[in-house]
Amino acid sequence: MKVAVIGGGNMGSAFAAGFLRENIVSPADLIVYEVNEDRRANLKTLLNCELRSAPGKELSDTVIIILAVKPQVFPDVIGDYMPFINADQLIVSIMAGCSVSYISEKLNGHTKIVRCMPNLAAQISEGVTVFFAPDAVSTDEKKLVKKLLDAAGESYAVNNEDLIDAATAVSSSGSGFVFYLFEHWMKAACELGFSEEMAQRLIAKTFSGAVKFWQEGDYTAEALRKMVTSKGGTTEAGLKVFNQRGLGESLVEGIKAAYKRAGELSQK
Repeated sequence: MKVAVIGGGNMGSAFAAGFLRENIVSPADLIVYEVNEDRRANLKTLLNCELRSAPGKELSDTVIIILAVKPQVFPDVIGDYMPFINADQLIVSIMAGCSVSYISEKLNGHTKIVRCMPNLAAQISEGVTVFFAPDAVSTDEKKLVKKLLDAAGESYAVNNEDLIDAATAVSSSGSGFVFYLFEHWMKAACELGFSEEMAQRLIAKTFSGAVKFWQEGDYTAEALRKMVTSKGGTTEAGLKVFNQRGLGESLVEGIKAAYKRAGELSQK
């Protein structure tokens, strides 16, 4: 199975590296297209596969094409690839904010299109990707896409494209929200006297331990929060301030705002 990745940036190269690492695609069957010469040079040390600056007849022989260019440049660059794309090829897009209908329009009505939303941790094979495939994509093709996306972490199929915008807010922008919490958590820890190094270690382990406890148990997040919160204790004191300042409601509204913006971008 021959696979092409158009765009050798952070996400494109992360998925390409995952395909090779998991032996899903052999080096001889993978092509990465990257126009930036310096970036191609860097990719030579990361990927043991064919690297090209522009498409040719070799693209016509690929089964799957991964679109990993920046959404704003997609309309300008895709024209060079169109002569080598055929109706049988499966197009997998990891471009943020680009709907299936928009991609289909730019590809002259191509129907075999899968839209994906990965997140930052895909770059270290710990990501989560949500993907949507219309009816034109067969069950076997969907299974193949999942296998490819799992190379960068975990992937989940949804049957409603609107959930891609929801995933943008929850898991993609969600990474930024987590780092926002870490940023302020670090500030508090350092103000209490910890060094930055020690604060980072404490916060990271506290967070990862809580996530693992939540994932491996049968408790809801609410139940676990209550389990840690003793009446008149330290956790309750902190939570009272969070509730007074509306932290919980702000988180919910912030995620909804990200979802709304994702929908607006998808309409462009």
